[in-house]
Amino acid sequence: MGYSTEFTGYVTVSPPLNPAEIAYLDQFSDTRRMNRPAGPYATTDDIYADLGFEGYNRPPEGQPGLWCNWEPTRDGTAIKWNGVEKFYDADAWMAYLIDHFLQPGGKAQGHPGFEDFTFDHVVNGEIKAQGEDPDDTWTLHVTSNAVTRT
Repeated sequence: MGYSTEFTGYVTVSPPLNPAEIAYLDQFSDTRRMNRPAGPYATTDDIYADLGFEGYNRPPEGQPGLWCNWEPTRDGTAIKWNGVEKFYDADAWMAYLIDHFLQPGGKAQGHPGFEDFTFDHVVNGEIKAQGEDPDDTWTLHVTSNAVTRT
């Protein structure tokens, strides 16, 4: 069970993401954001080696939930919904990606594995959201890396 929301549209990323950034953000959206011993940015999905099931249902501190369903486009010019159902905290996840991986001074800067990240992106755009309830419609706005929901 759960509640599904569908998202239409994308936000642009300027300058475009480089291949290392695209690859990492793809992996990030494909892996359960559980509390791994390797830290909040780890994308390995070997729960037996990493956790022995401890922390499987707890996201790392500061991450909005267990799944981030925003992914980069293949050319790195935008971020869009990956189509996976039951995406919760979409606005908080967008802000997290920008704050940690994209904007100047991103929080992942200086951490191992992010040497090829540029941390020089500006994100802009609107994404429309439609929940299962017909009255549950809203828009995610990103303006110069600031995320709001109306």
